[in-house]
Amino acid sequence: MFKLVGFGFYYAWIWVSYNSNVLVSPAAAYDLPPDTLSLTYLVSTLALGLSLIALALARDAARRAVASNGALGIIAVVVGLATVGTYASSSLGVEGNPLLIASAALTGIGTSAIVLRFGVIYAKVPAREATMYTAASFVFAMMIYFVAVGLPDPVGVGFTAALPALAVLSTLTNPEYVGIGSAMRPEGPRVLKGFFVRLLIAVAVFSVVVGVSRGFAVPHSSIAALNDEGSLVIFSTGMVAAVLFAIVGLMRRQFDVSRLYYPIIIAVAAGILVTPLLGGNGFGSQFVTVAYNCFVLVIWCLLAYVGYSSGLSSILVFGLGRGASALGTTIGWMGGLEIVRSQGGGYLGSHGVCPARSFDACVERSAHWGCPARRWSPRRRRERSSRRRARGCAFGNRRARFRKLPARRLPPCFGGV
Repeated sequence: MFKLVGFGFYYAWIWVSYNSNVLVSPAAAYDLPPDTLSLTYLVSTLALGLSLIALALARDAARRAVASNGALGIIAVVVGLATVGTYASSSLGVEGNPLLIASAALTGIGTSAIVLRFGVIYAKVPAREATMYTAASFVFAMMIYFVAVGLPDPVGVGFTAALPALAVLSTLTNPEYVGIGSAMRPEGPRVLKGFFVRLLIAVAVFSVVVGVSRGFAVPHSSIAALNDEGSLVIFSTGMVAAVLFAIVGLMRRQFDVSRLYYPIIIAVAAGILVTPLLGGNGFGSQFVTVAYNCFVLVIWCLLAYVGYSSGLSSILVFGLGRGASALGTTIGWMGGLEIVRSQGGGYLGSHGVCPARSFDACVERSAHWGCPARRWSPRRRRERSSRRRARGCAFGNRRARFRKLPARRLPPCFGGV
């Protein structure tokens, strides 16, 4: 279990790095917008997305790197040092700060291998267990986040820098899960390549939409308020993950991972529509961030399902899936910042409503692209209709016996006599 819940170490590192001021030096101006964190996020996420796609395309080299404990250990140490470098360079601002850019790029490149290590592990468990472990990881990450935020300044930075190494160490508890191989056992129908392509398109479009909405909020926030806003966002995300864990645990065999997709789509679409009306900040922005975190949870579960139930390589599935999400968010974030700056950084108001509605239309369309709904063949439709009609006749026969009426019979083509 620890090898799966250890994913929370990695996601806690993300939350602490970009939803708090732990990695912001006390020498920085805390009353200004978080430009350093915004630049760090954009550079790191861009490097992450490009690295994941490159590793997915070079699967042989990626397979050897992800399976090597020594290589992953060195990468985790480099990511930790780059995290400290981000903190040390945050007081220098965003202009002419190559150390900040280099540190952010190293964190993105390094964590790409850690993501694929967990992707390989999650692709070896069934959908229900993968969803429960992912939800538990998010709850675990929430706990780690509040520990890191509550620590004093230098200790919190060191603790955050150690999280990537702890994530790698957590995967060593069962070596057989780390090895690159096929899933432990088949589950359900073989996932077609067409569905995976539609899922990638949906993830990319949706990530761009959310990135734009989150980019709206950057000029309206301050470094001093990051801990308060981040605490609310992370706590809400953790509570949603806890509820999901309980629901999936109670559903047992009736669980269908595809049913998680539409509620998240609707929630984020509502938040995107509300955000411009609130000026790009406040409840709308936090609501979108919470929903986006839940969207990442759902997408991770869907990718685990694809990797488990299909013949596709887990390196390819998680590399392209998480890469599309990272690149989409980065492009959207930069687009949102440019839109706000073109308006002078002021209140978006009704000017953002039309773009938000357009984005909502894209989100609604992407829901149809990405939902793994079954495609019924004509033969399966006939069989399904036959079963429904048989159930109806059985119900009618029970009523007939109760009322002492003649029983209904099915035509021979539907299994009657």
